[in-house]
Amino acid sequence: MATGGVSADTSDEILDHVCSICKEQNKNVNAAKYCVDCHDYYCSDCVDIHKTVPALKGHKILDKEVGQEGNLPMVPTERCERHSFKPVDMYCQSHHIVGCDTCMTVDHRTCQDVFYVPEVVKTRKNVVPEFLQRITNVETKLQDFLKSFNRECTDLHDNKLEEIETVKRFTKSFEERIKEAKKDAIDLIEKRYTELNEELQKNTDNVQKEVKNVGSTTAVIDSAFQNESQAFVSMIFGEKSVSSAEKLCRDAEMIKLGKRVKFLLNQQCESLLAKKKLPRKNEMFAF
Repeated sequence: MATGGVSADTSDEILDHVCSICKEQNKNVNAAKYCVDCHDYYCSDCVDIHKTVPALKGHKILDKEVGQEGNLPMVPTERCERHSFKPVDMYCQSHHIVGCDTCMTVDHRTCQDVFYVPEVVKTRKNVVPEFLQRITNVETKLQDFLKSFNRECTDLHDNKLEEIETVKRFTKSFEERIKEAKKDAIDLIEKRYTELNEELQKNTDNVQKEVKNVGSTTAVIDSAFQNESQAFVSMIFGEKSVSSAEKLCRDAEMIKLGKRVKFLLNQQCESLLAKKKLPRKNEMFAF
């Protein structure tokens, strides 16, 4: 139990009756007196101020020893903002609402269940403790939710970091496979180029050989052109060379040019990449 007139700025302290004036200044000070006319509680300092106001000198102040339970009357200290700060001491049970006597007269004059708050609390001793328990229960649940959400936030953050590391491992592994596949692909291109180039060079060499042979035959015949007999003999000797060249021309006509090395991304590799899976090295490229 707090001592009257001693200020306490924390709302956690339990006071018998809070000084009405100090309460307006957000201070918790235990009341020592009660003014019947003002319907206000006053601490020792504030009651002295009350006595100095000429208009309030005739008010009845309950002057009893502070500190003994039940000395001061249990009446509401809340003031009505609508009606000149009258005490909020009436309760309409029909609408489950409190107000001053003017509020009840104006807004609830047809209600049958309007009671004086101090009389209500006498018959409903457990209503406030039950409400406080209700608050405690909901606060406990809210705190549990906060703990769960905080854990979830931590777990979600950890999950993010884990998945980032997974992506890094994935891309590193993928990069290594790409490097290996790149080397293999270049090697395959070089090999295919070598094969095509060797085939082309072989055909080129054969044609050049026949060109040389045909040229030699022509030169021999031309040199003996004035001697028809010798030219005829040279023609017979050159017949084989010309026939070979003619055959080569027929074969060359069958050769398809335009062969090129073509690099393609394997369709299976594309499918695996679309599924965010790592293809094996030999699944990446096609030629």
